[in-house]
Amino acid sequence: MQIEQINNKILELSNDWCKHKNELVSKNMIHNLETKIHNLETIIARQDILTNNQINSNDSHNGLNEFIRFGELTTKSSQLTAGSEKEGCYLVQPTLHQKIVGGIKHKSPMRQLASLELISSSALDTVIEDNEFITGWVAEQDDRAETKSPTLLRRKIAVHELYAQPKATQKLLDDSNINIENWLIERLEDSFANAENKSFILGNGISQPHGILYNPEEYGIEIILCHKIDLEALLSLINSLDDYYHANSTLLMHRTTLAKIQTIQDSSGRFIWQPKLSQNFPQTILGIPVICASDMPTTQLTNDSIPCYPIILADFKLAYKIVDHAANIKMTRDPYTEKPFVKFYAVKRVGGDIVVSKAIKILQFSTKTKQ
Repeated sequence: MQIEQINNKILELSNDWCKHKNELVSKNMIHNLETKIHNLETIIARQDILTNNQINSNDSHNGLNEFIRFGELTTKSSQLTAGSEKEGCYLVQPTLHQKIVGGIKHKSPMRQLASLELISSSALDTVIEDNEFITGWVAEQDDRAETKSPTLLRRKIAVHELYAQPKATQKLLDDSNINIENWLIERLEDSFANAENKSFILGNGISQPHGILYNPEEYGIEIILCHKIDLEALLSLINSLDDYYHANSTLLMHRTTLAKIQTIQDSSGRFIWQPKLSQNFPQTILGIPVICASDMPTTQLTNDSIPCYPIILADFKLAYKIVDHAANIKMTRDPYTEKPFVKFYAVKRVGGDIVVSKAIKILQFSTKTKQ
């Protein structure tokens, strides 16, 4: 009798376990199904977003393409307008604007080196210290003597209008096999990058950025004079820069100047120039990264009365600031003034100036021998 009761109890427990097991399996299955449904809904929602973005992107690209080829402002390109259709002036769509700006940075050495600031006004006001703060040690209960404070200078970096004006024949624009949008973007990138980089190095500050080599003495930048680009001159330049700025310093020069330095050896017969090994290991001179810019002066002097500054050593991120206006690039199509060409007049606003002169050292080359 007891054995039978025990068997019945075991059977009852077994049935209960199977029941709970089935319930647990069902709950797990339901949970898994709910998770799968949620994931599918998320994927579908993302696809809708991507599709809408793609449609908007395609509309903007198609609208710009129609504007370039035919000068027409359609419904698709209405989002590009910055004025009335009669004015014929259009604001480049933000995605295309960023594409152009990215291309300019890739082609501009100074944009790669300097710090960048985006503003919505006509100028950026900066405060510059002409001296360091003075500090001192003191005991816990000693009087604190006054320390000398640096003079704070206000400097305004204005943005200036920079224009580019590529042109093409109507026959070229009518050719549907040509990606006319990419053609125009590449022309704008080249034009803007060349003009910007030259102004960041040599600009006089009048209706253009103030270049890093324009009257550097006025900014208190130390000039290292040399009569030959050799190891001694390079060591003098490098050792003149304060240790604080050395860690992030870069040498900027023309490629012909670099070609001369590439043959220089140290006292042990080792070349002071080392080639680029990878993206993270750029070419160096005496361990300092080197970047070449075609707008840097060369040592091929024809008139020694004009100072020649072939090499800049600086922590450019601290030393020089480039200011971009937040407004997108404006573009006008002109098929009338230079027939049979169609001109595209594009405008952007940019400025630049020196902000930390102590972070810059310049090598001056002169053919005049010491007296």
